[in-house]
Amino acid sequence: MQGFQESNSEQVRDEANAWVARFAPLLMNTEVLTEPEVRERIQDSQRLQAEGRTLQGRLAEISETDSDLIRTFEAAIGQLDSIESDYRKQLAMLKPGDPEGIANLDAVNEKLAERMARKEVGLDTNAVIPDVLEMKVAPGNKGAAIGLGIFGLGWNAFTAFHATLMIGGMYQAFGLAALAMLAFYAIFFFAGIGMWIAAYNAGASEHIRLEGRELTVTKTLGPWRKDRTYKLGADSSAEIVEMQIAQVSSNKTSKKPTPVVHLHDVDGNPVGLGANATDAQRRQTRDKINAYLRVRGS
Repeated sequence: MQGFQESNSEQVRDEANAWVARFAPLLMNTEVLTEPEVRERIQDSQRLQAEGRTLQGRLAEISETDSDLIRTFEAAIGQLDSIESDYRKQLAMLKPGDPEGIANLDAVNEKLAERMARKEVGLDTNAVIPDVLEMKVAPGNKGAAIGLGIFGLGWNAFTAFHATLMIGGMYQAFGLAALAMLAFYAIFFFAGIGMWIAAYNAGASEHIRLEGRELTVTKTLGPWRKDRTYKLGADSSAEIVEMQIAQVSSNKTSKKPTPVVHLHDVDGNPVGLGANATDAQRRQTRDKINAYLRVRGS
């Protein structure tokens, strides 16, 4: 009989240790979790609660020498509800409106209080418009970028090869005067560089950040990033118009009418967005910018 009790006690001890081992990652997580990972943690906490309630009633079978294990188990099972609640709040931030998430009541009450205060003093209570508008305006056209980049590389490589042969040969006859030919070949090198610039503009994704009337346009292609900031004019609003945008074709750079989302800065200079976007993306960008400026652009 005593041997059976010892065997049963050993089994309960092993199960309790295994339970605590599965609980530990829920408590000591230091990683940034994705939405599926947060859902998995919620499910783990639910399973641990169900198994823990059953196991809790059998802890009396463990000897007093395992008091640390018993104390840790009891403390852990007492915290599972709050741990699950924390993960549900995290899920609500990753995916607002998810039925498994728990809204941050403090944040909701803060927004409600702000709305009531604005209503009392007669200010706009529009809760849809954020303080800062951030959005992707256009994706990059990787195919066009690769094509232009390869063509530009071939163009500059051939120009360099031809210049080396011509200037090297003429140097034998005219000496240093042959270097004047570099000015002629510079025209072709500039054309090749223009192709690379066009390749970057074609392949780069375009994002905007609008805070008040300060607009930052960011173009990103792989490790390369270019930011440009504009101060929009007080009467500037977004509209879709055609602007002359530089395009590279064959061996020349030319400007052609291209639909863009048009604004202007405080000096009246045009600002064009979404040259690589679809018509639907340009309309969405125009509407969101105008909705933001009506509320936050004063």
